[in-house]
Amino acid sequence: MEDLFHKLEHLTKVALFDCRDCGDCALIDVAYLCPMSQCPKNQRNGACGGSFQGWCEVYPEKRLCIYVRAYTRLKKHGEEEQLGKDIVPPCNWDLYQTSSWINYYLGKDHVSKRRNQQDTHE
Repeated sequence: MEDLFHKLEHLTKVALFDCRDCGDCALIDVAYLCPMSQCPKNQRNGACGGSFQGWCEVYPEKRLCIYVRAYTRLKKHGEEEQLGKDIVPPCNWDLYQTSSWINYYLGKDHVSKRRNQQDTHE
């Protein structure tokens, strides 16, 4: 059953977000833009510092930095401060090619761990 669920999740997320099946999903952290597929450096915690005038340093004048795109997307809704709200840890590669949805509910991914830490501090 877990295999079927993972395949369904993967197909859906590939079609919608160009998912790379990392198992430790950062979509919620980057305005539903996948940093693993849309940033050539897989930066999960903000721009790398090499972008220039909003362009990705790897693809100058061809691809906007994913964080510029995320900021623009969030600013439309007055939520741009969300990008600096939490530190996004490096991907947990032990979860690679597993279901991020299942990993969340089992408390294995960074989002569930962050949520559990917030719950204990309240």
